[in-house]
Amino acid sequence: MLEKAMRLRGWSDLLKQHSESDSESDSSSASDDSSSYAQKADVSQKAGELLVPKLPYKSQDLQGLLSKEALDAHIRIHKIYTDKTRELVKGTPLAEKELDDVVRIAAKKPESPLFINAAQAWNHAFYWLSISPPGQGTSPSGSLLTSVESAFDSVDNCRDEIIRTADKLVGSGWIWVVSRGDKVELLSTNDADTPLRDKDIRPLLCIDVWEHAYYLDYKYDRTSYLDSAVKQLLNWGFADRNWVDKTGW
Repeated sequence: MLEKAMRLRGWSDLLKQHSESDSESDSSSASDDSSSYAQKADVSQKAGELLVPKLPYKSQDLQGLLSKEALDAHIRIHKIYTDKTRELVKGTPLAEKELDDVVRIAAKKPESPLFINAAQAWNHAFYWLSISPPGQGTSPSGSLLTSVESAFDSVDNCRDEIIRTADKLVGSGWIWVVSRGDKVELLSTNDADTPLRDKDIRPLLCIDVWEHAYYLDYKYDRTSYLDSAVKQLLNWGFADRNWVDKTGW
């Protein structure tokens, strides 16, 4: 399985299997239009037509916190998951289903290649919109702000708790800010797991805690990556949108 291969051989070795031409095309995933960082996640593609979505910022826009080299490498890893998902659903009824539906169906067998690849494709698409250039969407607003303050006393305390939760995660995975009804909670998932498996939870934001998300810039210093991502890159404008708009996935 892809996840096992990444752990045994290292994600950088896996990237070497892909040509430089793929690298150039992947870099174009960054959009020229950086005007909107609060858009709804582009995760509603049909599984049989799945592509890495265009980012609402350029890869160099996160420089100083995440380098263009690191972001482009991460996009290439996302592409591995999307390509494999398309391959696995090709010629089946699942090819016509939305990616989130495929993830939920495949979740019945969480160790299957289909779940691992489809979930990682969805998680990554969500992650790209959970971060934004520094200064954009850095705090929640409205009723989401009220719920965050109710759960954590303050936004700063929420940020600190996200970092603590991520630091406690053993191995690879994801940290999620989610809503359960009108309450805000934090959730950690290992490997490819995703809150889509729980119909009572709605993801608002996520942070990728896989090594490939930060190694090129931070080496093994996960805590410094988390401090940068949570305090300067986390896109609360996107969370506001997901909090209010509960349609889809």
